[in-house]
Amino acid sequence: MKLLPCVYLSAKQDPTSKQNLSAAMKAGAQCHGLWVANYGNQQTNLRPWNRDQIEPANPVPCKVLIHQYAGDIANGLFDFNQINPFLENPELVIKRLILPPA
Repeated sequence: MKLLPCVYLSAKQDPTSKQNLSAAMKAGAQCHGLWVANYGNQQTNLRPWNRDQIEPANPVPCKVLIHQYAGDIANGLFDFNQINPFLENPELVIKRLILPPA
């Protein structure tokens, strides 16, 4: 099984998510990255990339590609998503998030 572009999980996930993903990878599954949700306090602007807020509570053997958090713009709550600025090829992540034509 190939998990591409990434696996979505909470930064505060219980250890079961990590254990199941790690077991799947040991059995041959390929995880190409994580999309980690950590809402914390609402922000009106993009946050700087902060590994402490983004890394899952229980380490997973995949790199974090995307961080999701809540933001308040003009009294409206939105989900913000930020691509890891330290990736070698962030365009590849975006390309893989968009499904090709059927």
